[in-house]
Amino acid sequence: NSLSGNTSWTFTVDRNAPSQPIFELKPGEGAWHNNAWYAPKPPVFLVDFSADMPLAVTMTAMAEGTESNAVDFTGGTDCLNKEAENNVFECYSTQFVPAQGVEEFQIIVKAYKRLSPEEISNEGMYQLETLVVDQLSPSIQGVNMPARIREKANITITAEVLNEQHDLNAALMIDNTWYPLGMKGKQGSLYTFVLTTPDYPDASREGAYTAVLKIADYAGNSGQKELPLYLDLTPPNIDAVTALIHPSVPIEYNFKNIPATRFSEVVINGTFTDSDIASLFVRPGDYIPNKRKFVNVSDSAAISQSAKLYSIPLTINGTINTTSFSEYVLTAMDTAGYSASKPLSVLADLQPPYVVTLTIT
Repeated sequence: NSLSGNTSWTFTVDRNAPSQPIFELKPGEGAWHNNAWYAPKPPVFLVDFSADMPLAVTMTAMAEGTESNAVDFTGGTDCLNKEAENNVFECYSTQFVPAQGVEEFQIIVKAYKRLSPEEISNEGMYQLETLVVDQLSPSIQGVNMPARIREKANITITAEVLNEQHDLNAALMIDNTWYPLGMKGKQGSLYTFVLTTPDYPDASREGAYTAVLKIADYAGNSGQKELPLYLDLTPPNIDAVTALIHPSVPIEYNFKNIPATRFSEVVINGTFTDSDIASLFVRPGDYIPNKRKFVNVSDSAAISQSAKLYSIPLTINGTINTTSFSEYVLTAMDTAGYSASKPLSVLADLQPPYVVTLTIT
């Protein structure tokens, strides 16, 4: 039998270089964070071209720095499977060692397609993700955090950490429980973290602890430091806070024994019982006569921790020739951030006594 007629074929030879490959570390070799890979040692990595046509990697190398035109190769990389199945190449190099213990490298890959046993495509060169090889552990120096912390609060912790240039993970252990810290920012070697404390329904857990701050980089290196800490689960005892007006005067018709004065410039004096009171103040604050309004909050009290005394200067709503009654809120805050409040009434009698005239006819 023979074929009749004319038959023709048209072929298009794809001589373009392979498409941009996908780069990732082999599982267990490191971690991905914020557009970079982190590893504690020269890692095994995978280069996936995901193309149908067989490929060959002619050279893989690392360039120092992160500039897009970096060409200063630190050394060739050995791709263990030169004829990779499914075009996924597994590569490794012992030369990717940071000179100062930590260094950023850029992955550079060259590859071409095998069009036929005799022909190959154009060769492509690809700059892939940044790789940070970090062999140094974080060295925690000074730590700044409140000596007393409360439940259900955001606590800011700053730490000076040496040997690090990149983002860090952190956690704080209190009473054998680890709590993650969120990294808020960094300035040089000073890192800022935020601890969100949980609810402690069991008040018996209040007390002094030795907390442990653990800081780790994304390559897996870590360091830790012990810190004294007091877990405060008790708000201030506002019922034990007293408040007296000075100068004060007795007023005959003041049947409810409200703190009273005949002056507009007064001082609120009082006592408290808690050992960790940080501030006391009243709302509203000073009255401004020419504007006929109050400021939002008073000045913070002068406090004597040893004597457990406080005093708050205050301009009250006391207009000459009038008697006024003002409602305030007295608030106490402790060093852990708890606050407690109670009402405070003030009677300002700046009206002179009435003169009673008796006429007998």
